[in-house]
Order: sequence, then structure tokens, then C-alpha cells
Amino acid sequence: MEHDSYRDRDGEPIVWHESVLDRSWDQLENEIDRKSQLDLVVDIHHIKITNVEMRKERLAALAAKICNGSATNSCTFVDFDNANLCEEGIVYLSKLIDFSSQLWTLYLLHNRIDNMDSAHCLSRSLKLHTCIYRIWLNHCDLGSTPEILLIILKSNVSIINLDNNSIDSLGAVTIAEYLEGDPPIEHLSLGHNQLNDDDAILISHTLKRNTNLRRIYLHSNKITSIGVKVLLTCVFDSSSLNALSESNHTLERIDFFDDDLGR
Repeated sequence: MEHDSYRDRDGEPIVWHESVLDRSWDQLENEIDRKSQLDLVVDIHHIKITNVEMRKERLAALAAKICNGSATNSCTFVDFDNANLCEEGIVYLSKLIDFSSQLWTLYLLHNRIDNMDSAHCLSRSLKLHTCIYRIWLNHCDLGSTPEILLIILKSNVSIINLDNNSIDSLGAVTIAEYLEGDPPIEHLSLGHNQLNDDDAILISHTLKRNTNLRRIYLHSNKITSIGVKVLLTCVFDSSSLNALSESNHTLERIDFFDDDLGR
């Protein structure tokens, strides 16, 4: 399989690891050490490494520099978009999440998550975190393994973006089971997947028993006017007073056309 076969065709190509890049990684780690040795505060608020392969050894080293006290744990934003974080890389990232107690936002777009152990590790770190609010997991191939999708969903994050994950009817069952448990998620984006009218009907049934979700994004799926009508009815069913009472009174928005969840 080609390295970039799972990339969005409109996305930036990844720069795969070459020995010439080692010098740059060394400079980053040495700078953190240098400031620490000079008793300077290494106050890292943002980590953004995108479209460059971050090998597990480098992520482990960076996490160690931050977690061993060389830098303060004030990081609020981590973005590893298209960094080829797989298996052990996700595990090291989870350690970084554990230490970054102020972390608010995590972007892991275009990183394939297809290993149960690393998915459990990531989900556990997110679930135990006290501050993290939103996570972007677009293009992570989560639709191919519903069991891993369920593990990630149980992370108890308020905003989750799962666009472009090839989520089909098998994934819809997982999502429906998750929403039926009334988890703390407030915004869920499922745009650009393979959901159809039957999936919309299934999800609508669970939304009637959900009291936390406020927005769900379903743009660019295979949902027709049939599925749209069913979903809208679950929010406002005026067929009778009982049906109106049993409608979902928490959900504020179902988006079928636009993607304004933002980044």
C-alpha cells in the first residue's frame, strides 16, 4: 500500500522521515533542555507538528522532555495532523495527554487508529482528563473497525469530529448504542461518511432518549429526505401531545448541509 493512500486527495502530502530531519528534532529537544538548565520557564502552550511524519522514538523523546519537568504542563493545544502516529505513537501521545493537565483541544486528523491497545490507551487518557473539551479525528479510518470506534467514543469528550472516516451502517449501530447511553458529548460531527436513511432512523430512535447532545452534523452522507424527516421528527413531533412530550428537548441543531463545527 502506498504511504499516502488514506490521505484526503485535497490534503497536504506528508513529509516522510529522513535522516536529514534528525537535526531539527534534536534542536527542538536541546532547546527545551537548554532553557531548563538556565532555569528559564519552558512554558509550552501549543504543540503543532503537521504533515511531517513523527516517529514513535521522537514522540517518546518529546513527551519525556515535557513530562519529566523540563517544561511546564501548561499546554492547551496539541495538533499532530498527518504525522503518521500509529500504535506505539498513539501510546506515547497518551502519556503526553496525561501530563498536560491544561489540555483543551486535540487534533489527530489523518492518523490511522487501527490498534485496539493504543485506542484503549488514548480513550483512557481522554476519559480521565479533567480539562480536555474537544478532539478532531477526521480521516482516522475509524469506520473500518466499529469496536475501535466505540472505544474512542467512550472518551467522554464534549466535542468529537469524526468526519471522513468511512463510517457506514455497522458504525451507525455503534454510534446509536453510544448515544443511547446518554454520554456527556454535546457536539458530534459525522459528515462525509456513508450513513444512509436506515442509519438516520436508527440514530433518531436513540436521540429521543438522549439529554446531553446539542448538535449533530450529518452533512455529505447518503441521507435523503426520508432520513431528514425522521431525524427532524425526533426533535419536534407534533402528531400528538404525548409525541411532543417525548420529543428530544435538548438537541438544538441537526446539520445536513454545512460544516461549521470549525477548527
